[in-house]
Amino acid sequence: ANTFGDAHLFQPLIDAVLRGGDVYLLSVDFPSYIEAHKAVEAAYRQHDEWITKSILSVARMAKFSSDRSIQEYAEEVWNIEPAPVSGQSV
Repeated sequence: ANTFGDAHLFQPLIDAVLRGGDVYLLSVDFPSYIEAHKAVEAAYRQHDEWITKSILSVARMAKFSSDRSIQEYAEEVWNIEPAPVSGQSV
């Protein structure tokens, strides 16, 4: 019930984390992760609202381009100028 596959597959990992082996503090915010996951599940059930939120999320994202990122690093971090490539304008 409520399991997929071997329910005990990850038990050694769980035991290690619960017995002081959580050196990266993975379990510290696990309850808040579960709550956030429940909120996402509830939001997803509201199909029309989910679509609206999804579209707005994408529309509000900043443009990402690896070329732009590299250019910004070159200018702002490394303080170097681009070198023209034959056949292309920079």
